[in-house]
Amino acid sequence: MAERIGPRRNATAAKVAGVDDRKKTPWVALGIAGVVVVAIVAFLLNDPNKGERDFGKALSSEESRKVPTARGQRGQTKLPDSSTVRLAPETMLTIPPKGHRGAGIEGAAHFVVAPDSVSFRVRSRKVGVETKTGTLAVTSYPEDKEVFVKALEGALTVHPNVDAKETVELAVGPGMAINEAGVTRMLTQPESDAAFAWVDGSYSLNAVPLVGTIPILQRWYNTPVSLADKSLDARPVTAMLKLDSSKDALDAIQAAASVHITFKGDTLTLADGAPPAVPVVKKKGK
Repeated sequence: MAERIGPRRNATAAKVAGVDDRKKTPWVALGIAGVVVVAIVAFLLNDPNKGERDFGKALSSEESRKVPTARGQRGQTKLPDSSTVRLAPETMLTIPPKGHRGAGIEGAAHFVVAPDSVSFRVRSRKVGVETKTGTLAVTSYPEDKEVFVKALEGALTVHPNVDAKETVELAVGPGMAINEAGVTRMLTQPESDAAFAWVDGSYSLNAVPLVGTIPILQRWYNTPVSLADKSLDARPVTAMLKLDSSKDALDAIQAAASVHITFKGDTLTLADGAPPAVPVVKKKGK
């Protein structure tokens, strides 16, 4: 005959079962918590953006240092890790405090990166560039709609948007453009020349409207220029300007655009056509 369990024994059995459940519950909770902690640690260890976030904080800290260049001025400086950087005119370099390799840039800069196991980072707007050694250039003036990055020696890891996880590997070549949305595209050779020819001491104009050469002459040569009339604004200019001579640059623009230099007061002005011929004055008796 099967044993019948009375109400009292049922209660006792339930009590025992309850005690067993209560004893097991803390271990289950601890196990779940452990899994969560491991997942968080794994995420942090594998988070590709952690280095970029830390670097961004370092650049914005009060301990960072600013190195500016003025209109018509180029410069060179050595960074704390022995990397060197050349700066184009009207550029602001931000050097992070000790413990970080790299710099922030607004304008244009050329970096020769000292080899190290720690990543060297360059930040411009929301774009991050990372490498351990090599040579690279970045151009990003306020009026530029894109950030331009070029690997001159060695490979680069580009973060199109430092707030996102995406990275793009960039090899030696014409370079890459990254817009505000983090969309990347490869540069054409003329675009690359326009952004980076300054690294080799030249400035490349490729069908630039004549009016567009005015801010270029001001930035790179500290030479104010005006146009004689509005009809010249859209005239295209294709030329390679030498950065070490404003005279050579003006000569190249005059030849390419079929204009000549005149003066309105103290202002250098470009007018249409060849310069007027200088009359030959004959001496009496000859």
